[in-house]
Amino acid sequence: MGPAFILKAAAPAIVWCFKGVAFSAEFYLRVKSLALQAAASLASSKDFDDLMLLSHFWRAMAMDPAAVGDSKRVSEMMAFSRQYAGQASPNDPLEECRKLDVIKTYFESSVKEHLHCTRDLDQAQAAALELIKLDPEWPVSRLEAAEVAFTKDQPLLALNQLSIAAGLGGPRKTVSLYYQGQALELLERYPEAIAVYQKVLDRDPTCISALENLICLIREKGLVLPSRAGFLQQEYEARGVLMTAGGRV
Repeated sequence: MGPAFILKAAAPAIVWCFKGVAFSAEFYLRVKSLALQAAASLASSKDFDDLMLLSHFWRAMAMDPAAVGDSKRVSEMMAFSRQYAGQASPNDPLEECRKLDVIKTYFESSVKEHLHCTRDLDQAQAAALELIKLDPEWPVSRLEAAEVAFTKDQPLLALNQLSIAAGLGGPRKTVSLYYQGQALELLERYPEAIAVYQKVLDRDPTCISALENLICLIREKGLVLPSRAGFLQQEYEARGVLMTAGGRV
């Protein structure tokens, strides 16, 4: 197996290991060892495909120190990912799209790096804004920016990004609407929050979290539960999957 083949297989395998797929520790250490050797052998390559693989690999490999809270090492590996993506010189429109996708993926991971590892919320926000600049029409980038805004206790900014995301449509429009409801609650704009939660349930009646939030909000404000939501409440309570008896979850 050549080094490029090893990196192509190792990057997703490493991600799966840290996302709960039941690989053994022995398997992970073997994959990690082979991949680090492969990355070292390609480190000075100028080949476009090699540079894309190296960027993907180091972004995946950053999950290793992240698992033990080593933010310095995480940042070093993320810097490698950005460096290799930046070095790649596309030769045609398809390669330009591939490079853009790799850079977008880097910034998505950078948001998570700073939210959950370095705890640098300003850097997380900067990464989210870079994502939006790269592709303003991609709603998922707006969701990333909204997550940072929520963490920074900026519900109005989160609401603005979520409104744009929902307006852009799929993917994740229902998710955008759900978090709009949460932002509106934080802003104490309760009638709007109720209306948004109803929209979520119209799109996805199985979204129990939206129903729970809606029921609790209506109870807290002394309002009447809309008939459709009332029907869903009875159905899910009968199944024993609704958790609103003790208040908001």
